[in-house]
Amino acid sequence: QSHGGIQFDSREERMQRNITRMLPSLWARYCATLERRPLMTKALTTAGVYFVSDCMAQCLEQRNEDKKPTFDVRRSIHMTCIGGLFAGPALHSWFKFMDYMVPGKGLPIVLSKVVFEQLTWSPMFISSIIGINSLLHHQDISHAISNVQHLLGPTWMNATRFWSVVAMLNYYMIPLPFRPLSVNLFSFVWNTYMSSNLGHVRRSRPVSLVVES
Repeated sequence: QSHGGIQFDSREERMQRNITRMLPSLWARYCATLERRPLMTKALTTAGVYFVSDCMAQCLEQRNEDKKPTFDVRRSIHMTCIGGLFAGPALHSWFKFMDYMVPGKGLPIVLSKVVFEQLTWSPMFISSIIGINSLLHHQDISHAISNVQHLLGPTWMNATRFWSVVAMLNYYMIPLPFRPLSVNLFSFVWNTYMSSNLGHVRRSRPVSLVVES
């Protein structure tokens, strides 16, 4: 907009400019915090991603339902706790372990990391997520084991198709300190997809299927 030859920016333009200026500063702060407190930073980031992706999944699950939408706060709190207390620290330790055991970024090395990860880490991680969430939903050990046995196979197969490609990019292109963040960005899509598309299983079995590997 202009008045008397003077150009005035709209509120939207000013907001866009402010956001553009803020992003490099926020990224610099994140990197600095990651360097000072890597475990805490990765845990909090993962907790946030799990919370947002579960909220998104709940919205997608209820978009075609006739009844009034409801928000399961307990479910989101459970997933946030799993992300911050288990998934974040686990990812932090796993990537450090992999770089220590199999250093390097050559194509054969990256392929060996991906294969090893999908055959070992992926089923263990998925089983842990399903089992922990079953216990958080006040199920006993036998029900938790039953949920793992019922859900691990198909979830693992779907995870392998998605996460093998992500792991290739992660090990080949992403520096070690930022790999959990990279996984979290992809896991937002994965978690939302799994949670929304397998919502009918959750309604028949009180366990969330939001997983990442």
